[in-house]
Amino acid sequence: MILTETRCSEGKPDIFCLKTRFKYQYWGAGPQHAGTAILSKAQPLKATIGLPTWKNSTTKTEGRYIELEFEDMYVVGTYVPNSGDNFQAMDVRREWNAAFKSHLQALDSNKPVIWAGDFNCILTKKDVDSTAQAYWNKIGGMSQEERSDFDELLNANADEHPTFIDAWRHLHPLEEEYTHASKKFGAWRLDSFIMSSRILDKAVSCEIRNALKDLKLSDHWPVAVDIAVLI
Repeated sequence: MILTETRCSEGKPDIFCLKTRFKYQYWGAGPQHAGTAILSKAQPLKATIGLPTWKNSTTKTEGRYIELEFEDMYVVGTYVPNSGDNFQAMDVRREWNAAFKSHLQALDSNKPVIWAGDFNCILTKKDVDSTAQAYWNKIGGMSQEERSDFDELLNANADEHPTFIDAWRHLHPLEEEYTHASKKFGAWRLDSFIMSSRILDKAVSCEIRNALKDLKLSDHWPVAVDIAVLI
Protein backbone atom coordinates (compact mmCIF):
# COMPACT_ATOMS: atom_id res chain seq x y z
CA MET A 1 0.00 0.00 0.00
CA ILE A 2 1.33 3.41 -1.00
CA LEU A 3 0.08 6.51 0.82
CA THR A 4 0.59 10.19 0.02
CA GLU A 5 0.01 13.42 1.97
CA THR A 6 0.50 11.48 5.18
CA ARG A 7 1.15 14.46 7.51
CA CYS A 8 2.95 12.21 10.01
CA SER A 9 5.85 13.02 12.29
CA GLU A 10 8.98 10.90 12.08
CA GLY A 11 8.44 7.28 12.98
CA LYS A 12 5.50 4.96 12.46
CA PRO A 13 2.05 6.10 13.59
CA ASP A 14 0.54 3.80 16.18
CA ILE A 15 -2.46 2.60 14.18
CA PHE A 16 -3.52 -0.90 15.21
CA CYS A 17 -5.13 -2.01 11.94
CA LEU A 18 -1.99 -1.02 10.01
CA LYS A 19 0.38 -2.72 12.45
CA THR A 20 -1.48 -6.01 12.24
CA ARG A 21 -1.84 -6.05 8.44
CA PHE A 22 1.49 -4.61 7.32
CA LYS A 23 4.58 -5.81 9.16
CA TYR A 24 7.00 -3.68 7.14
CA GLN A 25 6.27 0.04 7.17
CA TYR A 26 8.27 2.95 5.79
CA TRP A 27 7.16 6.52 6.44
CA GLY A 28 8.61 9.69 4.96
CA ALA A 29 9.90 12.09 7.61
CA GLY A 30 8.10 15.27 8.61
CA PRO A 31 4.56 16.37 9.51
CA GLN A 32 4.07 18.28 6.24
CA HIS A 33 1.36 17.21 3.80
CA ALA A 34 4.07 16.14 1.32
CA GLY A 35 4.86 12.96 3.23
CA THR A 36 4.58 9.48 1.71
CA ALA A 37 4.53 5.95 3.08
CA ILE A 38 4.76 2.39 1.79
CA LEU A 39 3.24 -0.43 3.85
CA SER A 40 4.21 -3.97 2.86
CA LYS A 41 3.43 -7.51 3.93
CA ALA A 42 6.71 -8.68 2.35
CA GLN A 43 10.14 -7.70 3.61
CA PRO A 44 12.14 -5.68 1.07
CA LEU A 45 15.83 -6.16 0.46
CA LYS A 46 16.36 -2.44 0.97
CA ALA A 47 14.35 0.69 1.72
CA THR A 48 15.34 4.18 0.56
CA ILE A 49 13.65 7.32 1.88
CA GLY A 50 14.38 10.49 -0.07
CA LEU A 51 15.23 10.82 -3.76
CA PRO A 52 18.94 9.91 -4.04
CA THR A 53 19.57 12.20 -7.03
CA TRP A 54 18.05 15.29 -5.38
CA LYS A 55 20.85 17.81 -4.80
CA ASN A 56 18.98 21.01 -3.86
CA SER A 57 19.83 21.48 -0.18
CA THR A 58 17.53 24.51 0.19
CA THR A 59 14.36 22.60 -0.71
CA LYS A 60 13.48 19.64 1.48
CA THR A 61 11.90 16.69 -0.31
CA GLU A 62 12.79 13.76 1.96
CA GLY A 63 9.21 12.80 2.67
CA ARG A 64 8.17 12.83 -0.99
CA TYR A 65 10.00 9.69 -2.11
CA ILE A 66 10.16 6.11 -0.82
CA GLU A 67 11.65 3.17 -2.68
CA LEU A 68 11.55 -0.50 -1.74
CA GLU A 69 13.79 -2.99 -3.50
CA PHE A 70 12.56 -6.57 -3.81
CA GLU A 71 14.18 -9.57 -5.48
CA ASP A 72 12.62 -8.99 -8.90
CA MET A 73 11.44 -5.37 -8.88
CA TYR A 74 11.44 -1.95 -7.28
CA VAL A 75 8.32 -0.36 -5.79
CA VAL A 76 8.41 3.44 -5.69
CA GLY A 77 5.97 5.81 -3.99
CA THR A 78 6.01 9.56 -4.59
CA TYR A 79 4.18 12.76 -3.88
CA VAL A 80 5.56 14.88 -6.70
CA PRO A 81 5.99 18.62 -5.95
CA ASN A 82 3.13 20.85 -7.07
CA SER A 83 4.07 23.72 -9.38
CA GLY A 84 1.37 25.92 -7.85
CA ASP A 85 -1.69 27.67 -9.24
CA ASN A 86 0.52 30.46 -10.60
CA PHE A 87 3.56 28.28 -11.39
CA GLN A 88 5.38 29.78 -8.40
CA ALA A 89 7.17 26.48 -7.72
CA MET A 90 7.79 25.49 -11.34
CA ASP A 91 11.59 25.67 -10.99
CA VAL A 92 11.55 23.22 -8.08
CA ARG A 93 9.10 20.96 -9.90
CA ARG A 94 11.23 20.77 -13.03
CA GLU A 95 14.38 20.21 -10.98
CA TRP A 96 12.58 17.30 -9.31
CA ASN A 97 11.45 15.98 -12.69
CA ALA A 98 15.03 15.84 -13.96
CA ALA A 99 16.41 14.23 -10.79
CA PHE A 100 13.58 11.70 -10.64
CA LYS A 101 13.87 10.77 -14.31
CA SER A 102 17.59 10.08 -13.90
CA HIS A 103 17.02 7.85 -10.88
CA LEU A 104 14.05 5.97 -12.33
CA GLN A 105 16.06 5.19 -15.46
CA ALA A 106 18.86 3.82 -13.29
CA LEU A 107 16.45 1.60 -11.37
CA ASP A 108 14.82 0.31 -14.56
CA SER A 109 18.20 -0.61 -16.01
CA ASN A 110 18.65 -2.99 -13.07
CA LYS A 111 15.16 -4.48 -12.63
CA PRO A 112 11.54 -3.52 -13.41
CA VAL A 113 9.84 -0.67 -11.57
CA ILE A 114 6.32 -0.15 -10.28
CA TRP A 115 5.81 3.52 -9.43
CA ALA A 116 2.66 4.92 -7.82
CA GLY A 117 1.45 8.02 -6.07
CA ASP A 118 0.22 11.54 -6.69
CA PHE A 119 2.01 12.76 -9.83
CA ASN A 120 0.56 16.30 -9.71
CA CYS A 121 0.44 16.24 -13.51
CA ILE A 122 -1.84 15.00 -16.26
CA LEU A 123 -0.85 14.11 -19.80
CA THR A 124 -3.93 14.70 -21.96
CA LYS A 125 -7.33 16.37 -21.84
CA LYS A 126 -8.88 12.92 -21.35
CA ASP A 127 -7.42 13.06 -17.83
CA VAL A 128 -9.45 16.12 -16.72
CA ASP A 129 -13.14 17.01 -16.84
CA SER A 130 -14.69 19.94 -18.71
CA THR A 131 -14.32 22.30 -15.73
CA ALA A 132 -10.60 21.59 -15.47
CA GLN A 133 -10.09 21.92 -19.21
CA ALA A 134 -10.87 25.63 -18.90
CA TYR A 135 -7.54 25.94 -17.05
CA TRP A 136 -5.53 24.07 -19.68
CA ASN A 137 -1.95 25.39 -19.71
CA LYS A 138 -2.90 28.02 -17.12
CA ILE A 139 -2.20 26.33 -13.77
CA GLY A 140 0.24 23.85 -12.31
CA GLY A 141 -0.31 20.23 -13.21
CA MET A 142 -1.32 20.79 -16.82
CA SER A 143 1.33 23.13 -18.22
CA GLN A 144 3.17 22.24 -21.41
CA GLU A 145 6.46 22.05 -19.50
CA GLU A 146 5.16 19.58 -16.94
CA ARG A 147 3.41 17.42 -19.51
CA SER A 148 6.51 17.36 -21.71
CA ASP A 149 8.69 16.33 -18.77
CA PHE A 150 6.25 13.56 -17.86
CA ASP A 151 6.07 12.32 -21.44
CA GLU A 152 9.86 12.31 -21.72
CA LEU A 153 10.11 10.27 -18.53
CA LEU A 154 7.70 7.65 -19.85
CA ASN A 155 9.58 7.44 -23.14
CA ALA A 156 13.13 7.67 -21.77
CA ASN A 157 15.61 5.58 -23.78
CA ALA A 158 12.76 4.20 -25.89
CA ASP A 159 13.42 3.11 -29.46
CA GLU A 160 9.98 1.93 -30.54
CA HIS A 161 8.09 1.34 -27.28
CA PRO A 162 7.77 3.47 -24.12
CA THR A 163 10.03 2.56 -21.22
CA PHE A 164 7.25 3.16 -18.68
CA ILE A 165 3.49 2.89 -19.16
CA ASP A 166 0.51 4.20 -17.21
CA ALA A 167 -1.22 0.96 -16.19
CA TRP A 168 -4.68 2.49 -15.74
CA ARG A 169 -4.69 4.25 -19.11
CA HIS A 170 -3.31 1.13 -20.81
CA LEU A 171 -6.20 -0.95 -19.47
CA HIS A 172 -8.80 1.83 -19.95
CA PRO A 173 -7.76 3.57 -23.19
CA LEU A 174 -11.05 5.40 -23.80
CA GLU A 175 -12.48 5.88 -20.32
CA GLU A 176 -12.59 9.19 -18.48
CA GLU A 177 -12.29 8.75 -14.73
CA TYR A 178 -10.60 10.90 -12.13
CA THR A 179 -8.77 10.54 -8.83
CA HIS A 180 -9.04 14.10 -7.48
CA ALA A 181 -11.56 16.94 -7.57
CA SER A 182 -11.93 20.48 -6.32
CA LYS A 183 -14.87 22.88 -6.59
CA LYS A 184 -12.81 25.48 -8.43
CA PHE A 185 -10.54 23.44 -10.70
CA GLY A 186 -12.71 20.42 -11.49
CA ALA A 187 -11.71 16.74 -11.60
CA TRP A 188 -8.28 15.36 -12.55
CA ARG A 189 -6.65 11.94 -12.86
CA LEU A 190 -3.49 12.72 -10.91
CA ASP A 191 -2.86 9.33 -9.30
CA SER A 192 -1.99 6.06 -10.98
CA PHE A 193 0.49 3.21 -11.33
CA ILE A 194 3.36 3.56 -13.79
CA MET A 195 5.09 0.29 -14.69
CA SER A 196 8.15 -0.74 -16.64
CA SER A 197 6.76 -1.74 -20.01
CA ARG A 198 8.42 -5.17 -19.93
CA ILE A 199 6.19 -6.27 -17.03
CA LEU A 200 3.01 -4.54 -18.16
CA ASP A 201 1.53 -7.90 -19.16
CA LYS A 202 1.51 -8.76 -15.44
CA ALA A 203 -1.06 -6.03 -14.74
CA VAL A 204 -4.33 -7.96 -14.44
CA SER A 205 -6.45 -4.94 -13.51
CA CYS A 206 -6.14 -1.32 -12.42
CA GLU A 207 -9.18 0.44 -10.99
CA ILE A 208 -10.00 3.84 -9.51
CA ARG A 209 -12.07 3.39 -6.36
CA ASN A 210 -14.06 6.57 -6.93
CA ALA A 211 -17.08 5.19 -5.08
CA LEU A 212 -15.20 6.16 -1.92
CA LYS A 213 -15.49 9.87 -2.76
CA ASP A 214 -18.94 9.88 -1.14
CA LEU A 215 -17.28 9.16 2.21
CA LYS A 216 -15.38 12.47 1.90
CA LEU A 217 -12.28 11.05 3.57
CA SER A 218 -10.01 12.85 1.11
CA ASP A 219 -10.07 14.95 -2.05
CA HIS A 220 -8.21 12.07 -3.74
CA TRP A 221 -9.56 8.56 -4.34
CA PRO A 222 -7.57 5.31 -4.23
CA VAL A 223 -6.22 3.48 -7.23
CA ALA A 224 -5.78 -0.30 -6.94
CA VAL A 225 -3.71 -2.51 -9.22
CA ASP A 226 -3.69 -6.31 -9.36
CA ILE A 227 -0.32 -7.61 -10.55
CA ALA A 228 0.32 -11.30 -11.28
CA VAL A 229 3.71 -11.55 -9.58
CA LEU A 230 4.93 -12.74 -6.21
CA ILE A 231 7.10 -10.43 -4.11
